Order: sequence, then structure tokens, then C-alpha cells
Amino acid sequence: MATDFKTIRAWDGSQDRAFEELCYQLRDATPAGACLIKTGDPDGGLEWYIRYGNGVEWGWQAKYSFNVDTLLKLMERSLKTVVAKRPNCRKLTFCIPFDLPDAPGGSERKSAREKFEDRKKAWSKRIDGADRVSVELISAGGLLELLTQHPNERGITWFFWDKEVFSKDWLVKRLSVTLKAAGERYSPALHVDLPVAFSLEGLTGSKLFWDRYRERRANVLAATAPIERRAFTGIGVTSEVARVRALSTEWEERVPDLILPPQRLPRDRLLDHSQTLRDAVWRAYPEPPPRRGAKRTKKQTEFDNRRRSLDHYLTRLTSALDEFIAFLDAGAARAADHGALLLTGEAGRARRTCSATSASARSNPTGPQWSCLVVDCPGGGSGLTAPSTSDFHKSAARHCWEACVSPRRRRKRRSCS
Repeated sequence: MATDFKTIRAWDGSQDRAFEELCYQLRDATPAGACLIKTGDPDGGLEWYIRYGNGVEWGWQAKYSFNVDTLLKLMERSLKTVVAKRPNCRKLTFCIPFDLPDAPGGSERKSAREKFEDRKKAWSKRIDGADRVSVELISAGGLLELLTQHPNERGITWFFWDKEVFSKDWLVKRLSVTLKAAGERYSPALHVDLPVAFSLEGLTGSKLFWDRYRERRANVLAATAPIERRAFTGIGVTSEVARVRALSTEWEERVPDLILPPQRLPRDRLLDHSQTLRDAVWRAYPEPPPRRGAKRTKKQTEFDNRRRSLDHYLTRLTSALDEFIAFLDAGAARAADHGALLLTGEAGRARRTCSATSASARSNPTGPQWSCLVVDCPGGGSGLTAPSTSDFHKSAARHCWEACVSPRRRRKRRSCS
């Protein structure tokens, strides 16, 4: 997908502005009760943001660079601007045009993903006020998913690329790039497990998938336990806390601990319940304790402590909900919901001699049936060699295309491409 974002058309004089506008067009719906504000120049560190009724803000910033070190410098600059000029901002999401690799490249000791996570921790300690801002990331894969699900997908694609993404021609070209990049330098001895493999756990509804699901669900329930209306009266948010308590009880009832086949994970419904609870949590944040003189009454001290305690518990609940929502947004949960899995991306730097082949198999008489566009390496699996004819490329791309556009015809099959 990085190649596609590199070829985005210039708009308003630059590709940077085009990428910023594309990210804005692909934004999530504005939550009920909040207002959406799109900024101009200077933007105060945000391309756009939403403001809740209690003044809390969530902001987004697009960064058009394909170098992780440059990106991190740009992100830090924006974060410093946000904490200095937007004291009510509690969440900052960066949109970037490529996916961060999980493995180090070349002579590097850390992967791009590790650099980003380490830098986030450093920012919260080094930048005054950054500890109150949750830093999130939407990379190329997430943007592609938002684009393919957007009701105006074709219009947006034609405007920013002047071509159709995910068409048959697009798939043929992407397959050609992957086969060329694979090369002949890969050895099965260098094979490592990748995080994307967990998506297959969701596709099959494995014990590992449900264990991780239940762990995150339990974290949310544990975080809701201390939030009781009676413990936080007198600080201006009694009704909001009561609503959080009520929605927490409803969330526990409507977000099941386990779903048995043939039922699939109702991801959209679980996301709706989780988003509703999270929105209520943000509205329940109390105003910061007022500045008082050296002498404070016992009652003032008690109310200030209640505010701080509630802020702590709400932050803890928000973090647990964000982890649960991130789990539902990831590929494994989507595969568990749709019964299908589509893997995309360019070949890695450790280029592989590969064979793309279309296959289908059944693990057991009652298990899921799946079809797969796979990569086989010499010395392992079937040991096939890669055909080099254009007919093979067209055939492989056609199989992938049909898997994408014909989900209803394949309702009884689970597809992995």
C-alpha cells in the first residue's frame, strides 16, 4: 500500500496536503453529542478534532513521510504543540502512509514498530503534559480498510489517484511486484513467525483467540468495578458517573464471554457497545481541582481527592476499553466476524523464492473450509516452483479478485488470500 500512497496526486500544491485531505475524508463518524472542527493553518498541532460537551478533545494529525525517523521527529513536534496549545486534548491519533515493520531492517537493532512504541513512552516522561495525551496510530493498512468500506470509495479513489484501487488490474500489478521482490535469497531456515499469523487464530476461532478476547474483556470489567456514583458525589459529574455505571452493567451483559460456532463474533455490535461506554466515560471526567490557597478545608480536600481518584479510574477504564476496541479492530477479530481473511502487502526485505498457488483444504469434517493464495518455499510444503507466465499472474489475481467480490456466493466457505 505504501506504493499507492507514494503515487497519490498532488492537491493544493503538494502530496502532503492531498494525504491530509484523504485522511480527513476517511475519518470516523463524529460521536453523538460531540462537534467536529477542521482546522486551517496554523493548525495548532491538529488537522481536525472532535470536542465533547465537557470540553475534552480528541485530535488527528496526518504525517506524509515514508521514513520512520523523520516521522517520529514530526510526531514529537506536533505533540509538543498540542500539549502547549490544547490543554483539553486527551487523545492524538497520527495517520501515516505506510505500515510499521515489526522486524528490524538491515543493520538496525530495533524495528520501526519498536522505535514508535519506545518513543511514545519517552514522550510521556520527557514532554511536560504529554502524559495526559493518549497517542494512537492509523497506518496504511488501516487507511486502506477505511477506504474500501467508505460509501464514496470510488469517488475518493478517482479523485486522489485517478484510478481504481483493488481492481483486477491493481491486483495483477501488486502480485507482479510481490513475485519480483521475492527474488531468490530466502531460505526456510530464516523463517520467523509474524504477528499477522494471529489473524488465522481468529479465522478458526481457536482457544488462543478466545483466551486473548476474554483477557481484554476481563480487564474492562475490572476497571469498571471502582466506579460507583455514591463514591463520587459533589464534584459535578454525579449523573455522568451513574450513566457510566449503568452502561458498564449493560456492557457486561451484552458483550459475551464466549461465542460458540456456528455463530460468529458480532464485531460491529460489540464495537457499538464499547464505543458507547467509552463516550460516556469521556463525558464523566471531572473538572480539574480548582487552585486553592495554602489553607484548604477538610471538605475541599475531600472533593479534590474525589476528583483525582475518579480521573484515575476513568483513565484506567479508557485504557482497557481502548485495548478491547483495538482487539476488535485487528485482523483476527475481523476474520472471526466475516469468516474470511485477506492478507495484503509487499514482500519483505529477506526476499523469497516463492510460488503463488491457489489451493483449498479442510482440516476436519466439521471444521472450516478455506481457500488460500499461498507462498511456498523450496524445501518445505509442496516445494513448487514459481511459474513465470503472464497467464499464471492473471489467474492468481483473478482468484483473489473473485474471493473479494463474491462473499455471498462463498458464504459457506472461509477464504484466506
